[in-house]
Amino acid sequence: METDNKYNLKKFPYRINWEITQQCNFNCSYCSNAATVNKTPPPLVYAPIQLSEFFLRTGRNWLILITGGEPFLYPNFVDVCHELSKNHHLQITTNLSSSKIFEFAEKINPDKIFNINASYHHEIRADNDLHQDFLKKCIILKDNGFPILVNLIAHPSFINTVKTDAEYFTKLGLECIIFGFRGTYKNKTYPQAYKNSELDLIKSFSQDDTEIKIALNKLNFYGYYCDAGNRYFGLKQNGDLIRCFTLSKKIGNLFTGDFPKKLESHPCISHQCTDCYNGVASITNKKASFFSIYREKKRYNKLNYGE
Repeated sequence: METDNKYNLKKFPYRINWEITQQCNFNCSYCSNAATVNKTPPPLVYAPIQLSEFFLRTGRNWLILITGGEPFLYPNFVDVCHELSKNHHLQITTNLSSSKIFEFAEKINPDKIFNINASYHHEIRADNDLHQDFLKKCIILKDNGFPILVNLIAHPSFINTVKTDAEYFTKLGLECIIFGFRGTYKNKTYPQAYKNSELDLIKSFSQDDTEIKIALNKLNFYGYYCDAGNRYFGLKQNGDLIRCFTLSKKIGNLFTGDFPKKLESHPCISHQCTDCYNGVASITNKKASFFSIYREKKRYNKLNYGE
């Protein structure tokens, strides 16, 4: 199936992608963050009201896209969501393993949740009890009015299982999206190595054509003005602000109140966007001149925040 793309990020003029923690209780063999997950210091922890104030003093109403690691491992995470959702909308990417999901379903206003991006990892959830635990939490969230989107990774070692799982969840009334695997498997680079039939499967459970463009090396916004670093930011667990997770030099720190003062769109100077969906939502149709691209490369290369 193909969704009606009601999860289009462009609905929100200001977005911030917060990697709240790099701690995770799963150990997936295909994790794209394997180099950092559980290998970095714990995140800086602030009281929920403090975190709310950090966002409020930017003067913007944000769509806060909370990722990890596993967000529910962050201390008092439900209370953090409660405070933030008073003034902002949230999207949360989670493996739904935490028992705090039940508290979340009762305490948080579903109208302030743009999406619960529920990550289903078959190699972890193959045990029936763990599978049923995931399903139970999905149904509870949905029954409480939360928009929930089950996401699966089309790893080449179990792509047929992913198809079966996606069809299973769809029959139960849960929307699904299949993401392409990004990495190397058996000396092949994915998603570029997918067969046409495998790309067709991914496309059949997609919101748009982003996954296919990535696989075909067509997610290239080089030379076009982008709102990353203007209306969209990446936020690391220590509060560091970055333009995006492709061009990731530090440009400020949300927790210390050092929010960039000069906000404007800049030409993209990367030939491959790795901040995929936020990149699609942030890019403009305005093409920069050769001189503007050259000047942006020079400006970016000189960035040495905090050095």
